[in-house]
Amino acid sequence: MCVSCAIRTLCKICTIPLKRTPMSRIPTSEARIQFAELVNKVAFGGERITLHRHGKDVAAIVPVEDLHLLEALENKMDLDAARAALKEKAPRVAWKHLKSAPTP
Repeated sequence: MCVSCAIRTLCKICTIPLKRTPMSRIPTSEARIQFAELVNKVAFGGERITLHRHGKDVAAIVPVEDLHLLEALENKMDLDAARAALKEKAPRVAWKHLKSAPTP
């Protein structure tokens, strides 16, 4: 996996082909029974597992490395949004005015 861009197929930044791990999909009732085994598959095998209830995806079990990459990606997106907001030419409002304004 490319650490710089968090993409699993082909990194467009560094153009390194990356191996894609297929994601398993199991019902939550089965996951409850096999939880320890599923955690081992994720932790040591790098698998990703989607849990579903009544046919609807409700959660996922992913390796901690994937979680760290997701958090880094979210942080980058937040930083990009903050930088874009700072570049806006709209008038600024002081925090004390926002804080004292009535809520709708």
